[in-house]
Amino acid sequence: MFESDSKVKSEIGYPTALQCERCDTVRTIILSIHGEITQTWYDYTDAYLKSLERKLSRQEARAEVLKHQKSYKRHLKAV
Repeated sequence: MFESDSKVKSEIGYPTALQCERCDTVRTIILSIHGEITQTWYDYTDAYLKSLERKLSRQEARAEVLKHQKSYKRHLKAV
């Protein structure tokens, strides 16, 4: 998913946010006027960070991914 991040001031470049369909992590990239990457950072969801705290079985991990995909699809329909 591509979207503009309005929280970033346009004076520092052109922001682009890329959202992972699997874990909902958002990677924000700032491009210069020449197309060079000047900044990049990640915003991790709470669910993703919690999954790092404990070891999930393959079945549990799959259930988490499917749950997030369903909620993301509902979000897209609402937009």
